[in-house]
This record gives sequence, structure tokens and C-alpha cells, in this order.
Amino acid sequence: MTDGAEQDARAAARETAEPSQGAGARADGRLAGHGVLGPARGGIRTGQRGLGLTGGAIAALAVAAIVAVVRIATRSSIQPAISGFFGVAVCVVIAMLVGGNGKGYFLYGIVMQAVFAVAFAVSLLVRRPLVGVLWHLFSERKQDADGAAPDAGAAAGQHDWRADRRQYRAFAWLTVLWFVMFVVRFGVQYYLYVGDNVGGLGVARILMGWPMFAVGVLITFLVARRLTHAHGE
Repeated sequence: MTDGAEQDARAAARETAEPSQGAGARADGRLAGHGVLGPARGGIRTGQRGLGLTGGAIAALAVAAIVAVVRIATRSSIQPAISGFFGVAVCVVIAMLVGGNGKGYFLYGIVMQAVFAVAFAVSLLVRRPLVGVLWHLFSERKQDADGAAPDAGAAAGQHDWRADRRQYRAFAWLTVLWFVMFVVRFGVQYYLYVGDNVGGLGVARILMGWPMFAVGVLITFLVARRLTHAHGE
């Protein structure tokens, strides 16, 4: 008799609790449906995203500032540190303007890849390969800084390198190399940006940043140096 009474009491308690829980769940659903809880939850998620972006921005700017201080203390040029500081600041501002999400931080870099690709393509169309123009410009400035007077052959090579078919063709292909590099960077990162793949954007920025740039510079230096030396001889 006692066991039966206890079972009846437990069953009655469950029947009393279940309607209350169901009513609470239905009430929560009605509130969400009427837009009461939805904005609150969205605000929490937005706040978390903004906090993450703000924290990352502060960390990046702090590192840039530390680098600048170290360069000042070692009496080194602070121009790279200043450029990096403003580069990070621009990326952060753009990220805030496009919604405060993490992927917005990469938008400036993606756009710049497209700008560089267009610049190199236009230089080919106007028959002034940008790699050749920059190479000879820096060569002239280096000679001026060293105070060395170039011989007649070298001076002629500086001013009419486009008349040399071999040089022109080589610098044109080097310009195509850089054009392809910028197009690949833009295509991959834009695809990841549209797909909201922030982690992939970070990896792509690292792998396609300095490593790819260093390879391009090395190839350009070896080919251009060999060309100009051969022309001078």
C-alpha cells in the first residue's frame, strides 16, 4: 500500500511539472517569434564578434607600436614600422565599416591585389613593362647614391632598354609573372572572403604573402641582373 501511494504521488508530480515546462518552452518560442529574444541573442553574438575584432586590432596595433619603439631604440629606420602601423590601422577601420566582422580585416589587402594586377596589366598594354621601369629606375638611383659615373654602354642601357628586344621581352615576361601572382592572390582570397572563411583567409594571407613575394623578388633579381650585366658587356 505504501509503495503504491508513493508511485501515485510521483506520477502526479511529473504531470504537474510537464505542463509547466511545456508552457515555458511555448512562451519562449512565442517571444522568439515576435522578435523579443532574437535581437537580444543577435546583440550578444554581435558583441562577441566586435570584442574579438577589437581585441585583435588592439593586439596588432600594440605589436606595431612595439616594433616602432624597438627601431627607435636601436636607431634604425622606423619607416617600415610606421607603414605597418598605418596598414594595420587602415585594415581595422575598413573591417569596422563593413560590419565589424573578422573577414573585413582582409578586405583592403584583397582590393590592393586587384589594383596591382590592373597596374601591371596596363603597363604591358602601353608597352612599358612595370618591372623593367622599376628596375632601371632603382638602378639609376643607386648609381646616383654611390656617386659612380656609368660608362656609355651602361648609360645607354638605362635609357633605351625598351629598344633592346631581349631586355624588353624578359622584363615583359617578368611583369606577366607578377601580374599572375597578384591575380592568384586576389582570386583565392576573394573566394575565401565571399565564403566567410576567416581562418582560410588568415592562412592564405601568410602563405601567399612574404613567401610568394620573396620568390618573385628572387626570380626578378636574378633575371634582371643577368640581363643588365650582359647588356653592359
